[in-house]
Amino acid sequence: MRVRIVKQEVLGVIVFSQIESYGATEVPRGIITLQRRDGGYVKLAVNSFTDFDTLKEGEMVRAEYDEFSGSDSLAATKICRVDGNHDQTIPQDELK
Repeated sequence: MRVRIVKQEVLGVIVFSQIESYGATEVPRGIITLQRRDGGYVKLAVNSFTDFDTLKEGEMVRAEYDEFSGSDSLAATKICRVDGNHDQTIPQDELK
């Protein structure tokens, strides 16, 4: 059983994006990798539950994701393009 631990957020540049569409509804699924400002990387799963502005490599984004117990994978729930100010964060009251 997968239990959501906590909703997290990360700010970074998409350095890898492997997305394919499946089924008759063309549902996008795949993986993106973000490089954080500190040089670290975060790999996120993208699926039908992910709301996104862009999945294009080279774009600066902020991503919300869920971390589940019993799993090493992180599931993106929202990916938003960030313009200009790269120190933007998602206000805590927006995290549900």
